[in-house]
Amino acid sequence: MKQKVFVLRSGFGWLCRARAGAKAAFGLGLICALLALAIAPWEAHAGRDGSPPSARQSGITLIMVEELGCPYCELWNEQIGVIYDKTPEGRFAPLRRYEIGSPELDFLPNLVYTPTFVVVRGREEIGRIVGYPGEDFFWPMLDEILRKVGFDPDATPNATEATDEAKDAPAAGSQKPS
Repeated sequence: MKQKVFVLRSGFGWLCRARAGAKAAFGLGLICALLALAIAPWEAHAGRDGSPPSARQSGITLIMVEELGCPYCELWNEQIGVIYDKTPEGRFAPLRRYEIGSPELDFLPNLVYTPTFVVVRGREEIGRIVGYPGEDFFWPMLDEILRKVGFDPDATPNATEATDEAKDAPAAGSQKPS
């Protein structure tokens, strides 16, 4: 009896792999295809956002938990948000924003205050900053957390270029301290 092998691979590893005889081949193929359709939207949300390959490979993300009307969230947006993606930290840990109470954050306990910044690798919490202490304190606190997972701002390519771009950002007081 001739067997067919079905292999469906996603960016996160093997999604479906099955061997089947000719009669079961159609059913297994259909199951693999349905499984791919179910995973595709989640996979697109989790890493196909144009973030640099190093960030996708490391799986490190900075999650910002915010709330509409939060004055400290707005302050962070004015001071840091406009430059974050241009910094070495932003390239190493791309930013994802969520509203407090979002079901996607069920794996993170004790999200009470906004803003809260959580550095994660996949669904594993590495560290968090509760509240926004101002840009002079935010950067060192974030760097301390990112160093736990191998971040080195001096080894990040184009670190000086990113800092120069950040200094040219239009918002007043929005440059990262040296």
